[in-house]
Formats: sequence, C-alpha cells, structure tokens
Amino acid sequence: PRVAVGALALAHAAGAAQADWTYQAGPEEGRHAGFVCAEGTGERSGERLCFGLSCNAGSALAFGMSAEGAADMLARSEVDVQIFAGPRVLAPLRFHTIGLGTFEAPLEEAHLPGLERLKAGARMELRYWEAYDAPPAVWSFPLTGSRTTIETLEQVCPMPDFAAQERAARTVADPGAQVLADMREACDVLGGEVTVGAGYATPIDLDGA
Repeated sequence: PRVAVGALALAHAAGAAQADWTYQAGPEEGRHAGFVCAEGTGERSGERLCFGLSCNAGSALAFGMSAEGAADMLARSEVDVQIFAGPRVLAPLRFHTIGLGTFEAPLEEAHLPGLERLKAGARMELRYWEAYDAPPAVWSFPLTGSRTTIETLEQVCPMPDFAAQERAARTVADPGAQVLADMREACDVLGGEVTVGAGYATPIDLDGA
C-alpha cells in the first residue's frame, strides 16, 4: 500500500542523519520522498527522528515521520505534532502509525500556508507530548534545501482532494458518539473524566413517521 512504501523512504533515511533536506525517488511503485533527519541530544542521545513528505504510485502527497531508538514512539498508535517554522506554528498534525516507529499524517488544505513557511524558513522545530502533564519532546531540524525538495514533490505528487477530505470529516455515522469520544479524549488530556448526565440525548420525531 502507498502509506507503507512512502514511509519506508523515511525509515531507511533514519540509518544516516541528514544535515539538509533530501529528495529521494525509488523505482518501486513510483515512490517519491523528501525528508530531513536529526540526532537526539541529552536525554535523547542515541535516538533519531526523520520528518518529511512522500507519495507513492501517483497517490496524494502526505506527511511522514519515522523514529529510531525512541522507545516512547515505538508503542504509539497516534502522535499529535506541532511544528514551528520560525515563530509561526503550522496547523496541527495528527500522525497515525503504519509500521514500527513509522507514521503518516494527511496533508490538509490548512497545511498549505505552512508548506510555504517550511520552504522559506531557516529552521523548524517539531514538538510532541509523551504525557499531558510532561513538557514536550522538542526536535530541531534545518530547512536548508527544503524549498527545492518540497517544490520537486509538488511537481511529481498529486495534491489530496481537499473537498473530499472535508466531506469525509463532516460525515459521521453517529454524531453523538463522535462528540462524546472527542470530549473523553479532551478530558483524558486534562486528567479528568466525562460523565453522561440525564437528558444528554433527546429523540425528536421530525417527520411524524
């Protein structure tokens, strides 16, 4: 599948730290990837994190991330990431795991201004949280070569269907359950607990049938 091969480009890149952004094209299934890697320091010595974008076999461009030697990342199914390019923060990214230590996040229309800042900036900072009450893990990456790399990917990889993404986001089989799940997730982050009171949901007959 596209997501697995696209992320493998980043996973393989983790074998050697990249000082600058690098573009990589593979013969298998038309893979294209652009990435940058950083070595951990201090408490994260021995760890490596790679970040970038990729597509495969004409599928849409997406964000990718891979971690090596980071035990906290290997057990994660999802990772919420904030990225700063200079003083400006990009739209949030929610990565989901597609393999051991490898993750993908969809490129959404809200991320397009952020891509321009990644092209124009000098450095970026990536943050994610291991626990709601702990400071974030912070990784710094250079943006040298990012403009050429990202613009190359934009030429060879199709953009996602943003209208379809929006329709999918608005289509929920059980809206009440989705709202409740979102509330529980938000409360978990704050160390709280959601309780459902009487009258939470009231059935209404709209058409008299």
